Amino acid sequence: GAERLRSTTEAADVVVFITRVNSHNALNVLKGVCRKSGKSFLAVRETGPEQVSRAVLNGLVRNAERESARSARQI
Repeated sequence: GAERLRSTTEAADVVVFITRVNSHNALNVLKGVCRKSGKSFLAVRETGPEQVSRAVLNGLVRNAERESARSARQI
């Protein structure tokens, strides 16, 4: 259960969590691992390839915008 989620999450670059088919406990485990490791975490409701792809792309754009804003503040 939880240990397998942790090890899989630690090996990932981006974590996409599909809420419709997973438990609240799994969500909490993954969010905690991602927060501690600095990994990108995306929660999506739908399981279709278009919805998941759209969520990943939107998440990557948001992360890039955040990084850009952080870099600008440091200058």
